[in-house]
Amino acid sequence: MNERYEVIARDGALRLFKEDPHWERERLVGVAAPGIASRTLRFAATQDVLDIVDLPVWAEVTLSVQDARPLHRLLRRPVELRARPKARRLRGLITGSGRCGTQSLAHWLDGLADLDGAPLRARHETLWHYLLPLVAAGRTEDVRAFVDGFQHEIECAPHFSLLPEAIRADAVIRLIRDGRRVVQSGLNRGWYVKEGPWNRVKPAFPGSVFEQACRFWVHTNRNLDRVATHTFRLEDLAASPASRATLLAALGVPPSDRPLPVANSGQAPSLADRWTPQERDAFAEICGELMDEHYPGWRDEAAVKSARPRPARAGLEAAQQA
Repeated sequence: MNERYEVIARDGALRLFKEDPHWERERLVGVAAPGIASRTLRFAATQDVLDIVDLPVWAEVTLSVQDARPLHRLLRRPVELRARPKARRLRGLITGSGRCGTQSLAHWLDGLADLDGAPLRARHETLWHYLLPLVAAGRTEDVRAFVDGFQHEIECAPHFSLLPEAIRADAVIRLIRDGRRVVQSGLNRGWYVKEGPWNRVKPAFPGSVFEQACRFWVHTNRNLDRVATHTFRLEDLAASPASRATLLAALGVPPSDRPLPVANSGQAPSLADRWTPQERDAFAEICGELMDEHYPGWRDEAAVKSARPRPARAGLEAAQQA
């Protein structure tokens, strides 16, 4: 189990989170900053969150997290984090339906040179263990407090599309991916079938599992119609340096020739080739309008593909990433 921590800010305070709330080890947290007396706080094994208060908002605070056992402190270096105890707006928040590329974008953006030459900090699904129940409960202000307290510049996470009123950032990027690929990739991942926090946060829709996945793609993207400052298609970002440059400009980041990583290579294809005629009709009925807006010409493409003989299963499974 990884011993990792995350800090979010309040004005004059910091909250230290275990990234995995199931990590149950007692720790000592050293708190140091210029102009204040250093102190050590106990982070009990049963605690998931530690509040550190009475901090000057102007200071950069260093937190040193180490084992409470003396011998282990000698053998292992402390985990160090630095943060300023002041809430602020994110530079950018990138969100979408899920299965749409937010993880790839976070990896691509993280470490790029910022305007001042410092490495840009981009993260994917920060503190999702804590945020998903709040999103599911519609606790807008609590979710917004997380967003305002993030210490990195850019957050990439699909779940914010379910509570768009909690989004607060200079640039709100909707990342959209062809609905056919999203729906099939979601089905591959067990949307509306498997148990777990990611499925519990999804709204229930009428119809079959397939129809619910279609409605989920439409629902999340329509939620972002009213808050997104920019929309980018994943396919354009993957194929076009010009599209990537436009995204960086929207985020206030200098141009970069770093290629976008390819992630989520899976065994099952993200294509609709194996859908039944009823599923293709359901997709067109539920998702057609949104597809027309962002993927004009998709209907002609689908008609050509449906007229072709279906490829062999082995060929399909090697054809596309999930």
